[in-house]
Amino acid sequence: MTHIIANQLVLGYNGHSVINGLSLTAEPGEMLGLIGPNGAGKTTVLRALNGLISPNQGTVLIDDQDVQKLSASAKARTIGMVPQGESHVWPLSVEEVVSLGRAPHRGWLLPFSSTDRAAVDRALELTSLSELRSRSIEKLSGGERQRVMIARALAQEPDVLLLDEPTANLDVQQQILLLELVRKLTREGKLIAVMAIHDLALAARYCDRLLLLFNGRDYAAGPPEVVLTSQNMQAVFGVEAELYRDPYGQWALTVQTVSDNSVLVLE
Repeated sequence: MTHIIANQLVLGYNGHSVINGLSLTAEPGEMLGLIGPNGAGKTTVLRALNGLISPNQGTVLIDDQDVQKLSASAKARTIGMVPQGESHVWPLSVEEVVSLGRAPHRGWLLPFSSTDRAAVDRALELTSLSELRSRSIEKLSGGERQRVMIARALAQEPDVLLLDEPTANLDVQQQILLLELVRKLTREGKLIAVMAIHDLALAARYCDRLLLLFNGRDYAAGPPEVVLTSQNMQAVFGVEAELYRDPYGQWALTVQTVSDNSVLVLE
């Protein structure tokens, strides 16, 4: 089964190091959340896992193969990427956008096969977009557009799904629906999902494990109750916090700023 192993990654741009000595693993059926302050390197790590940037040091292995040595088509057949803030101005239908995910399997100019059509149909069904397949992507809501991007990635039939702030700019209901979808796809489809996410309450609720990035390193790693401790929250985010189970058995966060003692419950 597919797995990801990153060993002692040193990542940066233009001589400036962003990540120094990061290691991580991810297994099928789990959601790994990358959390940390703005600028901590969450997107940079995702780009390294996708082979879009080369580590200054260290390696990213997918099924024991160096991702930097995989061809572009081989990477696209293995890794589905849902980037942050992707432009959605194409004059295309939902089905046409999702069909772009089949390019790694057939090339750009070859006609669609029955296998390609089945993969697109399945991606639309999994993301509850079948009834919207003919609608222009320009006429969709933010949550619907995000589902289209996930469907496009699923049409690649990847083993790994990378998501960069997938809930950004979505309302609360759409955030929950989207992460419920990702969790379902991960567990039932045995995908590996690695997600950069800034909402700590959502990260605690939906991710099996968290990796807290701070000062260029993996400051803490493990299940939510190990990572989101009061000590870590104060050291990294400058807030006092308590993670606890709500009456429904879900993780919730109570956050209190040190400066003004205001309290916010994140559920």
